[in-house]
Amino acid sequence: MNDSKKYLALWTKNAIFDLEQIAEYIKLDSIPIAKNIFSELREKANTLYYFPNREKIVPELQSIAIVKYRELIHKRWKIIYKIEESKVHILVVVDSSRDLESILFQRLIKKD
Repeated sequence: MNDSKKYLALWTKNAIFDLEQIAEYIKLDSIPIAKNIFSELREKANTLYYFPNREKIVPELQSIAIVKYRELIHKRWKIIYKIEESKVHILVVVDSSRDLESILFQRLIKKD
């Protein structure tokens, strides 16, 4: 089956804020690296236009039977998103060394 359906990627305000905060933090050490990481994360998220279901369900949520969120990993960052019809909602961008369970609970589970 060749499903080449194109999805619309929508960044939430929180995800945009996350991305900006990551860049701001890295910028303290290196502006060029911060710009590069910012671009890389945006480009990686853009790969979700096609086949967003290819990425795995967020393990921290799957372990408690929540399976509607997926994660795309780039270097040390996780891009958390959910798929609804023909849209990919990018919800969280987080350094994987942070307490992901707390962040996901605050941002995703608490709202549901």
